[in-house]
Amino acid sequence: SVQHLASLLGCKLVVVNVNQQTDASDLLGGYRPVEIRRIAQPLLDRLHVLLPKVTSKSKNSAFLRSVQEKFDQGKWKAMTK
Repeated sequence: SVQHLASLLGCKLVVVNVNQQTDASDLLGGYRPVEIRRIAQPLLDRLHVLLPKVTSKSKNSAFLRSVQEKFDQGKWKAMTK
């Protein structure tokens, strides 16, 4: 059997028991909508931490405020420009 061959070769074998009701999403995972806000929040947080380390915070306060406003309003395309 395949399991015996894997054992002889020292290879890890993952056995997945399937039946006629098994769907591709059971094996691959289902589609789950992604909220852009959940992806953008860590990026915005990093921007607020990193930007002041490389440039003057006072010179970029208007930029940071603008990005934050666009984030709060959910204007994702405008936020990336």
